[in-house]
Amino acid sequence: DVQLSPGRLGAIEAALDYDAQNGNLFAVVAFTDPTSLGWAVNMSPDGGHTWNETYWWIPAVGVLGVDGVVVGEYFYVGYRPGANDTVVRLRRFFVSDGTVDADYFFQTVIDAPFGVTVTGSCVAANQDDFDNRIYVMAMLSNGTIMFYYDDAADGTTFGDASPSVTNAFSGLDCHWNTGSLDDGMSGFWFWISYLGTDNAIHVLRFDSFSWEDVSPGVTYTGFGGVVPVTAYRDTIIVAFEAALTNGRGIVYRISYNAGLSWGTGTLAAPDVGEGSYNDLDV
Repeated sequence: DVQLSPGRLGAIEAALDYDAQNGNLFAVVAFTDPTSLGWAVNMSPDGGHTWNETYWWIPAVGVLGVDGVVVGEYFYVGYRPGANDTVVRLRRFFVSDGTVDADYFFQTVIDAPFGVTVTGSCVAANQDDFDNRIYVMAMLSNGTIMFYYDDAADGTTFGDASPSVTNAFSGLDCHWNTGSLDDGMSGFWFWISYLGTDNAIHVLRFDSFSWEDVSPGVTYTGFGGVVPVTAYRDTIIVAFEAALTNGRGIVYRISYNAGLSWGTGTLAAPDVGEGSYNDLDV
């Protein structure tokens, strides 16, 4: 058990990734304690035994959300500054030593329309295959979802392939997926999940041409509104909090055919008198 950014208090969100080429681990952690307001990048060169804080970002007001992913020569951090709830920004760090790319500074990838705020965001990359794309997503207060992409070596000129979604409410998550038509898979290489305004869990898949809703047909009975998704080839898992016999537990839906049909399972069921779970990721 190793603490990241020792001495900083009030951690609220973290993201972890690694560089497959050199083995370095990276973590970005957001803090909200008044004495530790901001987010930090930490790097481990030895498989997580020791960590060094390589960057500390100090906001004017606070931080609303943070995520991080390794691709190419960089560890990209996507974040939502507390002083501006209408944008998603990127900064990046060299995977060789975790230091910031000062020339890149920050890029505002997503800027919501007038009168609309960003309520959730995530970043993803294709490090496990071509290792050359960075993806940035945002959920907006008007129920829409924005999906932008760029060459990871650039990170300044993004294309738009947003889905036609108008019912997004909370819990946005995204996952790049390996497996294409060339190796017998269905070819859906990007997945997103969210909780809709209809209180249903939604799962969308993308094949470079169009988005398709392959939701498992679940009415949400949890509390936190977190519905993370993960994928490997045609196996897809979405997990979420649900009301069980002794309280709220963690359950999942799993598909072995890229979302055409779904099975069910339980990850954690509370005992009598046990409290609920604080967070969830897959």
